[in-house]
Amino acid sequence: MEKESALSRIIDSVESYLNSHEVKWFYIGKTDNFEERAESHRQEGYNQIFELAIASSDAIAYLEDAVISYFKKKGDCRIKNENNGSGGNTQSRILYVACLVEMLNIDEIYRDLLPISDSFPIEIDKK
Repeated sequence: MEKESALSRIIDSVESYLNSHEVKWFYIGKTDNFEERAESHRQEGYNQIFELAIASSDAIAYLEDAVISYFKKKGDCRIKNENNGSGGNTQSRILYVACLVEMLNIDEIYRDLLPISDSFPIEIDKK
């Protein structure tokens, strides 16, 4: 899949997730070690973390910036990114979203352990 198609799917899926859950706040990031970064976010209070895309570091930097910019321009005050991304580890090849979701009952915890969609993370062509 190409970057622009992936960007559209990522935004649509994240937006759908945000609209269908009690998300207090969320963070878009990139990493080269998803498990380690997810654990770091759990320690910060995030309870739902999903891989969104796997691609070259350049493509991931572009996607991170574009997704953050989209939600900031939309005025979504739940996004916790202070800038538009592209900082941090320049070798990162994984884009992810971390959310703090208010869980109302134990059934929601089990349901939300599933990823945003079975089609994620998206693997993006090197172009």
